[in-house]
Amino acid sequence: MTTITAQAKSAGKDHFDPVRFLQQVVAIDSCDPPGGELEVAQLVHRELLGLGIESELDEFLPGWANVLGRIRGTGEKPALVLSSHMDTVPVGTVPWQRMPFSGEIENGRLYGRGATDMKSALAAMIAAAGRLATAADNRLKGDVILAFTAGESANLLGARRFAEGGLKKEIGAFLCGEPSDLDVVIVEKAALWLRATATGRLGHVSGEAGVNAIELIHSFLSRLYDMKLAFPAHPLLDEPTIRVGRIQGGSAVNLTPDHCAVDIDIRLPPGR
Repeated sequence: MTTITAQAKSAGKDHFDPVRFLQQVVAIDSCDPPGGELEVAQLVHRELLGLGIESELDEFLPGWANVLGRIRGTGEKPALVLSSHMDTVPVGTVPWQRMPFSGEIENGRLYGRGATDMKSALAAMIAAAGRLATAADNRLKGDVILAFTAGESANLLGARRFAEGGLKKEIGAFLCGEPSDLDVVIVEKAALWLRATATGRLGHVSGEAGVNAIELIHSFLSRLYDMKLAFPAHPLLDEPTIRVGRIQGGSAVNLTPDHCAVDIDIRLPPGR
């Protein structure tokens, strides 16, 4: 674990170009899994310091690092937290029309993995913080905190790290930069991740068949999709959803699989 805290330069000394920055961070592969956003975090840390903003880089696991920036207010009000994750979901297996880490701009659009989700928010929040840092004659009543996290896509590692460090105690208002069609979203579903595992019995397709764990999972999923989750209707959200994100099972095409696991994403609206 490595934590680096540095003093910022005089406010406004460096100019921040959000488009240039976005191209730089999109060009960095920070897919999770496998994870590891240290290079992005180091770049963010340097940019904040150059804008005159206090910044702490916390490498809490090898290759995983959070960045915490702060613009000090008068202390009369709790903090406004602007938050973005620095990782992205994986590229996938289908070939892209453009290279996923190019940061290419064409006809006013910037292309690449994370250009929307959510390195653009990262750039926008740094740009906004840079403006606030130069407004020395308009000091806010509360701190503005930039909470940039690692490991969001798979395990929420960075967010857990901030929570364990007590950041939630400072929050007066919280703005997350997830994509939202340029609209303000004031409520969201909770995420529940489950893993179901089936244990079968190894066999050979030409002889003793054994017990097929994949078929057991298939039967389970058929019943799961028919299940209705009883939640009260919400004026801004649709019904709960159940989605399968990953299945792992089997070791060879001619062997009956004795193990199969499925990862399930369930999204639930707030109860009343």
